[in-house]
This record gives sequence, structure tokens and C-alpha cells, in this order.
Amino acid sequence: ENWIEQTMNTEKIIAIGDIHGCLDALNEILEMVKSYPEHRLVFLGDYIDRGPFSDGVLSRLRELEDAIFLCGNHELWLIQAVDRMKNKKEKIKYLKDKKISEGNFQWLKDNLQFIYQTENYIFTHSGLNKQKSLEEQNDNDYTFSKYESDYLNLTSKVVVYGHSSLPEVLIENNKIQVDTGCAVGGYLSAIILPEKIVIRSKQTENYLKASVQDIIKNFK
Repeated sequence: ENWIEQTMNTEKIIAIGDIHGCLDALNEILEMVKSYPEHRLVFLGDYIDRGPFSDGVLSRLRELEDAIFLCGNHELWLIQAVDRMKNKKEKIKYLKDKKISEGNFQWLKDNLQFIYQTENYIFTHSGLNKQKSLEEQNDNDYTFSKYESDYLNLTSKVVVYGHSSLPEVLIENNKIQVDTGCAVGGYLSAIILPEKIVIRSKQTENYLKASVQDIIKNFK
């Protein structure tokens, strides 16, 4: 009986979409999920860039115990860029320009994973690559795959991911897409599983638009 209880509990999960530097939205969601203390938090990647508080978001995530942190394409780009640099000075300058502390960068490198699976769910940043079997998928597939109708040809598990933003959380056949445009005028959303309850933050600013306008201003 105990064993059955334990397997049930591993399926209690709250999957949180792309945060993109929106610390207020993250704090709002973390406040809401306190009502579900038995659920494990799974973050679907893209914690940084766009919004103004990438480092603050990482610091806040570091405080969470027993959460799962998936690697998004923005984290992958950051880690690859820094790893390509030969000297320490260059690395420090790059992180400083990105406004990300060395400690938080190291934490990312040490704690990110590309896929998390339970009995009934598969969590990745961007879903799966429909052109490949489940066994053939690699880190790039988990990070850069594009929106697909569903994954019934690959798995009977429900695939939960973010990456491509939609106006609302999408639940369709065996997939759930949780990126709702946080930092580009949308919301930070999360889905509580297995209940399929969707929660979301207040609307965020469109920081992408703001940065494009800055660039245009600088040209004039």
C-alpha cells in the first residue's frame, strides 16, 4: 500500500512555464502554489533574458528545495557562450553584461537537466522531435523542438513543455503547452497535475518590444 501511495505522490507535479526574467510573476506563482504542498515543482526552462531580473529569478529558484529545473534554449545559449570563452576575464565580463552573477551561472550549470519523466508524464523545455523515436531524442530535441499537434505516435505519456508561447495553456491529446508569453506582454502560467488546474500571474510587460524601441531610438 505504501508503494502505491509513493507512486501516486511522484505524479503530483506543478509545471511552471518560461519565466524570462520576470521576478514578480515568479513570486506570484510561488505564492499560489503554496496551497499545494504535496506537489513537486518542475520548471520548464528559459529563466533568463527578455525581462529585467534574470539574476533575481535564478536567486529565487535556488531557494527552492526538491524542485526540478529543466534547461531551456536561453540557458543553453548562455552556457555554451561562456564555455567557448578561453579566459576568465572574458567570461566574467560576459556574465556582467548579461547581469548574471557567477554563482548563479555555476548553479545553472550544476543543476539543469534536459528531461524529467514520471510514470505518466514527460517534461522537457520544448516538447519532443516528432521525426525521431523516443530513444533517439537528444538534448537539442528537448530544447529546440517546434510546436507539434500531439505526441501519440511517440508515447502514451503526456508531454509537458513550454518554449513556444501561446495566449493560453494548451491541453490537447497527450500534450500540455505551458508558455504563455511571460515578458512579452503575456503571463507566467503553471499547470497543477494530475488535476489539470491552470494558474497564472498578472499580465507582464512586453520587454521585447521595449528593447526593439530602444534600438530604434539609438539609431536615430
